[in-house]
Amino acid sequence: MLIIRKEQMQVFRNVALDNFKRDMLRHFFLVDPFHCNAIGETNVRKVIDLGVDRASTYGINQEETTQFYLAIMFHCGSFFDVDPTLFWARDVLLLCDDGNQVDKCGLLRQRFLDYVNTIAGEDGRPIIAFLAKILRLTGGKDLILTSRQINDFLGDAYPEKYAYLTHHGVQGVIESAQQELSFSGVDAQIGLAPLSLLKCIYGHSVSRDRLFPWVEDLFTRNLEPQKKARMLQVACRAFLVQVKRYLLEHNSVAKSLLL
Repeated sequence: MLIIRKEQMQVFRNVALDNFKRDMLRHFFLVDPFHCNAIGETNVRKVIDLGVDRASTYGINQEETTQFYLAIMFHCGSFFDVDPTLFWARDVLLLCDDGNQVDKCGLLRQRFLDYVNTIAGEDGRPIIAFLAKILRLTGGKDLILTSRQINDFLGDAYPEKYAYLTHHGVQGVIESAQQELSFSGVDAQIGLAPLSLLKCIYGHSVSRDRLFPWVEDLFTRNLEPQKKARMLQVACRAFLVQVKRYLLEHNSVAKSLLL
């Protein structure tokens, strides 16, 4: 009679988990080649490792449900589950705790699709138009705006996201950006606009998200505050230009808005 010890079972689980992570690495390079190639395999692996761990804290540990959790991370940021602007995610993950992870992820999927439809529509036109307006406003120069100017610009350039966040939510994003800039030794006057807009587009925790490693890497460098802020401006412009090029090649709506 074959007896499998606990230690052997753990080995089997580890092998299965390693295989799953390897499959996810291939999957995300296939479905999101632009972003994955931009940040590199090491960072994609870190995001997958983090996602598997965070999903398990909410009772999500099956392959299909974990893959869906990872997919939302790639859309909304690695820390979408604690993003104060994504209240729908917290509501589902924390309040729906009946032990059925398939149902939980089904509800999470519906809330996610509702959110995407609200801020991006069916074809992504609102967010592409917002990107175009940012690039036109900068014109290759630093984007330096006050808190009020950021609020007004977001309201005019991306009304769908502004309506979703509300004025109070936008102010919360700007204030969190100010706090992170101060904590990281980055000049707030120069760095406020790019970090605030990055947070609005890519998630509240963009400065510590390995989906955007260039932000965290810059913030941890030992440089003068103004130099770090200028480098943030340059890095943000470079990233958005890369996004523009990718969209022009792969999105028909983008061609009418970005050219």
